[in-house]
Amino acid sequence: WNEVTSGLRDSCARRQQELQAWVTEQEQKKYMRIMAPPAAPERPSLGPQEDQIRRDIETKCRNDVEEEIRRRDQDDMRRRELEDQELRAESQRRRAQMKEQFR
Repeated sequence: WNEVTSGLRDSCARRQQELQAWVTEQEQKKYMRIMAPPAAPERPSLGPQEDQIRRDIETKCRNDVEEEIRRRDQDDMRRRELEDQELRAESQRRRAQMKEQFR
């Protein structure tokens, strides 16, 4: 029984510490919310001009990304074509060697 009660006591003490830590954390969060400075007011929009500039920048970024993807795809295709050509040339060399050996 001593082991059981000792285990329960330890478990209870551990749970009490966890609960106290949680309560402390909640109190700190509440204090931080109360003491936090008010959010800065959002700056006024420049209207249609700013919206157009933002759209232009987004479009340019999107176009740049798409161009980079196309360029990489083309580079990959060129690299694969070169590798294929090298493999075909190697295969032809091997065939020619085999023919020479069997003559």
